[in-house]
Amino acid sequence: MINRRRYRIFPHSGLEYSDRAIELVGRATVIDMLSPLTLGSEPWLTEPDSFTPELIAKFKSSGIDIFHVAEGVGSPADAVGAVSRFIGLWNGFVATHSDHFMRVDSAGDLAAVSSSGKIGILIGVQNSEHFTERLEDIDLFHSLGQRVSLLTYNSRNRIGDGCTERVDAGITDYGIAVVRRMNDLGMAVDVSHCGDG
Repeated sequence: MINRRRYRIFPHSGLEYSDRAIELVGRATVIDMLSPLTLGSEPWLTEPDSFTPELIAKFKSSGIDIFHVAEGVGSPADAVGAVSRFIGLWNGFVATHSDHFMRVDSAGDLAAVSSSGKIGILIGVQNSEHFTERLEDIDLFHSLGQRVSLLTYNSRNRIGDGCTERVDAGITDYGIAVVRRMNDLGMAVDVSHCGDG
């Protein structure tokens, strides 16, 4: 018998992992930066009790400590209302399952979630259309629990250009003010779909 220092972790899977990978994941705080916990058809947000103990056990055994739940919501005309509803649904879900989930609101919560035995929920939004009217709206959504915001989702908004624009002028003067306000509040700036400029 040869020990290759590789192990199966899950009985239902033949995948093997190196002992180094297992050790690193075991001591790290693992954050999935784009996992809404749903694929859009599950009723968990509108019917939080439908998230069963079996599902909770599955997510707890995943090795992921924090799930960044983010999606693009609403048209520019209703961005503020759509994002408010989205955050409200996640806050309700976390409150319903407070024995198993905690909302991540600060850098300190990143470390605390591992020792709590709970699954962290980091609320984000993929597009900052809801920040394009007034800088004060950033404060409002921070107070509701949003901690990550993607500045643009592919196309241009008042904050800057997205990655699919034919001409990339980068971030606008207003966008610079948005980033400053987000930094002041401790909200992470996501640039994954933004233009390079």
